[in-house]
Amino acid sequence: MSSVAVDDQYVYWTTYPVASTVQVGKGPVTRGDKASLLSGNGNRSQFVADWVSALRPVDGELYVVYAPPGRDWWVGRVDQNGARAILPLPGGSTLLVLDRWVVTATPGSTFPRGKILAAPARAMAGDGAVAVEIADDVKVAPVIGSPGLVFIDSGGHLRAMSAPDLGTAVAAGQP
Repeated sequence: MSSVAVDDQYVYWTTYPVASTVQVGKGPVTRGDKASLLSGNGNRSQFVADWVSALRPVDGELYVVYAPPGRDWWVGRVDQNGARAILPLPGGSTLLVLDRWVVTATPGSTFPRGKILAAPARAMAGDGAVAVEIADDVKVAPVIGSPGLVFIDSGGHLRAMSAPDLGTAVAAGQP
C-alpha cells in the first residue's frame, strides 16, 4: 500500500500500479466496505482509476491528489458514487482539509522553500475560484492541530493559522 484512509463506512487505499516495476508511491484507489472487510468477505472495488498519491475522506467525500489523463497533479473531490470534480488547486505532497478549506503543501529542504496553497473545499476548476498561496517559506509540512493549520517556516519558527484566518486569507485571494 502507498496511502490509506478511513471514513465512517469505507477503507480507501492506493497500491503501486500493477504494470510498475518501480515503487512510485502512487496508484489507483481501491475502496472496501469496513463491515465486509472485517467479516472476511473482502468486498472491495476500484474507486478511482487515476494515479493517486494522497487521500483525505471528509463529510462523505474523498479528496485526492491525483494525475488525471494528460494533466499534472491536481486535487480532486470524489463523491460516494464516484463522480469527480477537479478543484482549482495543484497537488502537493500534503493534503489537508480544515473547516471549509482544502490545503496542499510542498515543503522544501533547499531554495526555493516550500509553499502552502489553499482553496475552498466546494470549489471546482473553472468556477472562478483560485488557489491562494498561504505561505512561501515552508520547511516542514503543515498538520492540523491547535489552533488550526500548524507548520514550521524556513527560519525554524512554529507557525499556526486558525480556520477563520485561513478562510479570510483564501477569500482575500479570490477574484
